Amino acid sequence: TTAVVVNPSPTATITSNSPVCSGNPINLSVNANTSYTWAGPNGFTSNLQNPTIASAVVANGGNYSVTVTNGFGCTTTSVVTVVVNPTPTITINPNPAAICLGNSINLTASGANAYTWTPATALNTNIGANVIATPIVQTTYTVLGSALNCTNTGVITVSVLGLPSVTVTPSSPTICM
Repeated sequence: TTAVVVNPSPTATITSNSPVCSGNPINLSVNANTSYTWAGPNGFTSNLQNPTIASAVVANGGNYSVTVTNGFGCTTTSVVTVVVNPTPTITINPNPAAICLGNSINLTASGANAYTWTPATALNTNIGANVIATPIVQTTYTVLGSALNCTNTGVITVSVLGLPSVTVTPSSPTICM
């Protein structure tokens, strides 16, 4: 007779902080085992239990696999999908922006899905892609744009030009008698 020993397979329970915005870290983790072999998009490899990609780019999105080995030498592989959303690029038009004192200017933001403007001073609304600004002094506006739970800001300064000063002087004095 022969005694056969059947060793248990390890478990590999992967977690991640997906979805993430580009520029933010991707945190991967798996439960404790003896060794770890990670592979993923954009040439990613690691032997750490809990690796981090410090500054994600969209190309880092995809399937990450880890093969874990337990103390008996048995292995298991598990996969997790990571989504990396692009950070929106916010554009504001017109740029440059200048008005004469007492006038208004339409400011239009693009590159995201939702917008919030600050300060709200001299704006017809502080929410939306299109706002009307009527500042009485030079004012710098910041717009926070968001898309796919990622945010970025755009900045524009509206210059306010003073009204011209007009002086009327006769070309030659007239004398009446």
